[in-house]
Amino acid sequence: MQTDYYDRVLTAIVPVLESPEPRVKSHAAAALVNFCEEAEKETLEPHLDGLLSHLFQLLQNDKRYVQEQALSTIATIADAAEAAFGKYYDSLMPLLVNVLQRDDEREFRTLRAKAMECATLIALAVGKE
Repeated sequence: MQTDYYDRVLTAIVPVLESPEPRVKSHAAAALVNFCEEAEKETLEPHLDGLLSHLFQLLQNDKRYVQEQALSTIATIADAAEAAFGKYYDSLMPLLVNVLQRDDEREFRTLRAKAMECATLIALAVGKE
């Protein structure tokens, strides 16, 4: 499906990331995880700008579960895109560091864990550069 119908799938999912309902946005991002886990980097590469633009917007959402899902989705995309993800490193890593430096409140524990996972997968994807 990822190789034959990627355009149809992404065309259907990406607009849902702009839904006014936070839960719907979160589920759309989760659907992207399922899609991107099996996608080839060549399939994803032309769509990275659009996908990440939407996911960066989700990181600004006031619902923590939306932010957590956005981080998981970004991590999955980084893992699948590998070195092609490198151009997003400089814009994303400061956001992740900011999340990691937030108050040590229990309610942010999962968000910080997702940020750490995301940073790790991005670092593995782009390499030592």
